[in-house]
Amino acid sequence: MFILGDLNARHPQRNVITINSKGIVRSQAIIDLVIGPANLSSDQADPDHTFELSDHFPVNLNLTSILVDHSDAFTVRKTDWTLFKLFLEATQPYWHKLYDQMKDCPTEFVHIYEKFLVALQERCTPMLSARKYRPTLPIYLVKVSTLIHGYRSTYTKEMLSKVKTNTAMLKYVSRSKTSSLISRQLIFNAFALPFMQLLYVVWPLLEHSDMRTMPLTRNLRARQLCTDDGSAHIPYLLPYFGHVFQYVPDPLNFLLSCRKRYGTTFTIKLFGQRITYITDPRNWNNVIKNPNLGFPGEELGSTVFGIRPDASARPEMNEDLHKVFPKYLQNDGLKELIKNFVRHFREQMIKDKKAMNGNFKTSSLYELCHLMIFEASTRTLYGDIDAKSLDKHFRQFDRDIHLFFMRCPSFVLSLLVRNGMKARQWLVEFFSTIGHLPNESGLTTLRTNIQESYPQYFSPLDIGGNHLGFLWASVANTIPAAFWTLFYLLRDKVALDALRAEIKQNLPLLSLDENDEFDAHAWTIEKLSGCVLLESALNETMRMFGAPIMLRNCLSTTRVETFDGKTIHILKGDRTALLPAASHLDERLFFDPFTYKYDRFINNKILNDLELDGQKVPIAYMPFGNGKTMCPGRFLAKSEIKICLVLILQHIEYMFLETTVPKTRAERVGFGVAPPEKDIKIQYRYR
Repeated sequence: MFILGDLNARHPQRNVITINSKGIVRSQAIIDLVIGPANLSSDQADPDHTFELSDHFPVNLNLTSILVDHSDAFTVRKTDWTLFKLFLEATQPYWHKLYDQMKDCPTEFVHIYEKFLVALQERCTPMLSARKYRPTLPIYLVKVSTLIHGYRSTYTKEMLSKVKTNTAMLKYVSRSKTSSLISRQLIFNAFALPFMQLLYVVWPLLEHSDMRTMPLTRNLRARQLCTDDGSAHIPYLLPYFGHVFQYVPDPLNFLLSCRKRYGTTFTIKLFGQRITYITDPRNWNNVIKNPNLGFPGEELGSTVFGIRPDASARPEMNEDLHKVFPKYLQNDGLKELIKNFVRHFREQMIKDKKAMNGNFKTSSLYELCHLMIFEASTRTLYGDIDAKSLDKHFRQFDRDIHLFFMRCPSFVLSLLVRNGMKARQWLVEFFSTIGHLPNESGLTTLRTNIQESYPQYFSPLDIGGNHLGFLWASVANTIPAAFWTLFYLLRDKVALDALRAEIKQNLPLLSLDENDEFDAHAWTIEKLSGCVLLESALNETMRMFGAPIMLRNCLSTTRVETFDGKTIHILKGDRTALLPAASHLDERLFFDPFTYKYDRFINNKILNDLELDGQKVPIAYMPFGNGKTMCPGRFLAKSEIKICLVLILQHIEYMFLETTVPKTRAERVGFGVAPPEKDIKIQYRYR
């Protein structure tokens, strides 16, 4: 073994100068040390002759009385990452200066920098001896790390091959604005292992419920456990996080792939929470009727809209609030809301028409739906409110809301959706101070009065959170539903002609002349109900794009009997989830399920004929949920969408500027109606 010291030191016996470039006498200290067997001569031990790396004068130390037993000793590498980071920070100015000199050859700079990182890690990694080898990570995490390393190496080679001479400046790894893919890769190379080690330290605290049944050396395949009832526990790689990284990017595709591979009942884990998905519609009725499976309304109100759990978990208050919905969202109360919505929608169109002055306007279809519906719906509920001041913050909150629904820990939310949390806070504070506005709906007035009558439960911020939840429920799904319906109808001439004829027969043309008085009785819920093709087109949209995941909390350990005689066991604290998309997109129930057919649901006859394997399926279509927790505002929402469609078809000429069919935002599928991944550009003007 050769231990080498300072490579710049010189010794006079080595026939070198003794004065360095600064005029300082060089040290004559003997630094190098060679330890070897007794028969190793000093010539053989000369590092200069052997490795050509050192110019020191070596000392040959023969060990004749020390016996080294290698049978029970292991060499262990241990990197000092604190020292590693310290050196990175200390050399930052040098690397910035070097890159300025190598702007024209970024590939060479990357190679140099990678060599530096490797060399620095080696310098910060001493070799230790241990009697018993114990990996720094459990075996299954070592396998994960090895797999990641393989992907990382392949990725690095591919990215380096694509680098061109005009690549933008490569940011140093410690800077916050690191946009280059190669820079991100360098960060990962430098800090991946410390992250894995940190995860190993903290995961027992996060995974405490499974510690008794999961030894550190468990093989990854052992996580795929099948119960007696045939349901599968889907395997995952990382504890606590579970299937987060497979689930978040595309929930629906992940769940449908699990259904295809593991069967109609399976269990996944998200942030330490077990969720059993039951995807066969023949079993849904037993889940909905099970008294031990409750809707997590209080929990969702807290995690999504910032309402304190104590403010919602009050049976006497919830009973009063639930009495409000039938009064104002059905019958006469619904008629008043629809009348006000039509008036506000008309005012919005008059304002937009006046600003365009008869010219074509270049916009996008989703933006047009948002422009019309958001302000009209907000003013219908809250009266004389400045809806435009809410728009920016509402869009940001709605963009990130799927992560709030996932029960992410607060530290994860603060990292991933910081802007979404700021937008939520702004909206909650805004609604907490508005009180009662002029011309607000009776529904809003009564709900607010009930909450204010329980000051011991509801703070002003809790009331603001309730208003935010009510606003989101009223517009966040109607806007994308109107978009998808319009998109498919405007591209189908046959459907468009049939709908226009039906609208002309049932609904009078609503004047957009601001001098004409608004006729409150021109459009009623009865006249809207007469448009059966319009109803069918909207139901088809909800089938394809409106399939919310229906969650239930298990209040006490329970069993669910399946249609084929099996039993699904659900533990207290776990969750169950119904997946309506599994039936909405099942070709056995809906022929050609991925094709939009506007007349599929005429008079809802198809819902009476749904069968699976010769067995009737009573609740295969659930765009608004089912049972006691079915959306109470479904009649208002559908009416608003119909009004939007009819008024746009009556008064707007349009022209598509692109022919592509947009995809849904994959991460939003399952959380209401998913908006498009990319908006469709159009030109429009008023007739």
